[in-house]
Amino acid sequence: MKNNILKILLVFSLFKTALFAEDWDFLSVNGYGTVGVAFQDNKDVTFRNSFFTEKGSKGKASFANYSALGLQLDAKVTHKLSFTVQAIASKNNSNGKNLDAEWANAKYQVTDAFDIKVGLMRLPTFMNSDILNVGYSYEMLRLPDMYGLVSISKYQGIELFHRADLENGSLSSTFLYGQTNSKYMSTNNNVGDATIHAENIYGLAVKLLYNDLTLRTSYFSTTLDLNNQRTEGVLGQFNALNIPIISNTIEKYKYQNQRISYLNLGAKYEFENAYVSGEYISADTDSFMPDINSWYIGSGYNFDEWTPFVTYSKTKSSSNYSPMSVEGMPMQVAGAIMGANQVFSMMAGGGKYELNLETVSLGFRYDIADNAVFKFQYDEQKRVNDSLHIFSSGINFVF
Repeated sequence: MKNNILKILLVFSLFKTALFAEDWDFLSVNGYGTVGVAFQDNKDVTFRNSFFTEKGSKGKASFANYSALGLQLDAKVTHKLSFTVQAIASKNNSNGKNLDAEWANAKYQVTDAFDIKVGLMRLPTFMNSDILNVGYSYEMLRLPDMYGLVSISKYQGIELFHRADLENGSLSSTFLYGQTNSKYMSTNNNVGDATIHAENIYGLAVKLLYNDLTLRTSYFSTTLDLNNQRTEGVLGQFNALNIPIISNTIEKYKYQNQRISYLNLGAKYEFENAYVSGEYISADTDSFMPDINSWYIGSGYNFDEWTPFVTYSKTKSSSNYSPMSVEGMPMQVAGAIMGANQVFSMMAGGGKYELNLETVSLGFRYDIADNAVFKFQYDEQKRVNDSLHIFSSGINFVF
């Protein structure tokens, strides 16, 4: 509730300022969008862009994977104070709604090198997090797999930013603290959808620009509650058996109040008309949720309006769960433990089909105008027991 009040106050402040202003030079309006389609012919698997949606291509063409429309208002109220509000219409929004606020914050510039933001902001997890939905800003139509596998993408809180100019570049750092709510939309009938609440999000992101080289690292940690009615019902039934070893396992691996941390490393080097880039991320937790390691490396070359690219990406998950021993247990208790082992093992590996991936991507970007590009991309994605062949094309634009 208090997060909604904060958003309302920010929007109200922005429009109140606009209402009483003598002119509108302080206000700028920008937008971006993508009209894109994906096709893969496997009718048993949904190819989707993120954990936030169950929409995507499943044996037919789908516009849900990429299509989005965003609008951003920036108001510079004084020399030091400014407001930003951004809304996006997309099937991939983290609250399950087709229309959502992506940014809604106030920024105060303390000095030329230091500023503070308060409100709703995107979590700077990846190299492209700030421009994640602005497809015009990068070569690929769909970013590598890791971009869709993190369960939280934005937060409400405070952000401190500092920038230091160097002789041949700059060094910037961002420290943040806050909380968020989001959803996990399952494509697995055995798992079900879940709501996510993250408290005490804190983190640090550091980026170095030196000539044609960009180096970046970030670390985030949070206390996570993942609420799934189906899972909670199953755990409640096992807990009601009053078998200590099962109850202790539930307590250890439950989805509530679990610490999870993310570490990201990224680099990009541009030379002549080419670039090479790569990123690595690890997600570490002690709950039923699996640990994730994902990385990619990619390259492209610009021929005036044409930019062909190639990317290789790999994602691997590992379970934190260890089976309970039945040694020395009475037959009835041993049967209950073996049943619990089966269920807990399934919970620990419930996302394995989307958390163990190997993807090769080939495509090109063609600049058709100063504010619009056409893209084509082919992905061969190997999963557990499946291999997907995805054909995607779309137009990214800004205005």
